[in-house]
Amino acid sequence: QQQEQEAGDGTNAVIILAGALLHNAEDLLRMGLSPSEVGEGYELAATKVLEILPELVCKKVDNLRDKMAVKEAIKPSITSKQYASDDYLSGLIAQACISTLPKPTVDDDNRINFHVDNVRVCKILGSGVLASQVISGMVFKRKVESDITKVNNAVVAVYSCPFDALQTETNGTVLIKNAEELKSYSKGEENL
Repeated sequence: QQQEQEAGDGTNAVIILAGALLHNAEDLLRMGLSPSEVGEGYELAATKVLEILPELVCKKVDNLRDKMAVKEAIKPSITSKQYASDDYLSGLIAQACISTLPKPTVDDDNRINFHVDNVRVCKILGSGVLASQVISGMVFKRKVESDITKVNNAVVAVYSCPFDALQTETNGTVLIKNAEELKSYSKGEENL
């Protein structure tokens, strides 16, 4: 689940790897190793993997603003989830990520600070995946609250507070002292 949150893909591989590590740990424990020795062995293995991993890179994206390079890097992850639409969706995702990429401010590790929260997905019913598009700005997923459905050259105001009439009707108190006043009041209401 953590892998799905962070990277959005690779959950099956992580679960299979964790299961294999646990299975092998069980075998090591049956052979007589202590749990702390198994843990130390896995930590040594992790250190060795981090040492070897940079040599195993098969592709690298040097320019994060190059749409085709980013698209090719994203495509394998999309293919595992959306096989038939992988080419189209990887292009959209690359476009969305590049358009929200901040100006070249570089931190201490020489990485660009990209925030996943800058890209939002809004699912609207009524068409297929190939009708998807990247929109720069804001999308409000709401229905029209009036008869007007389209306006050209509109000026839009966005309020961060309610813009409603607090009370639509006024309340009044009628003081009735006897039956005659009640009858006359009832007749007056019927005439309205």
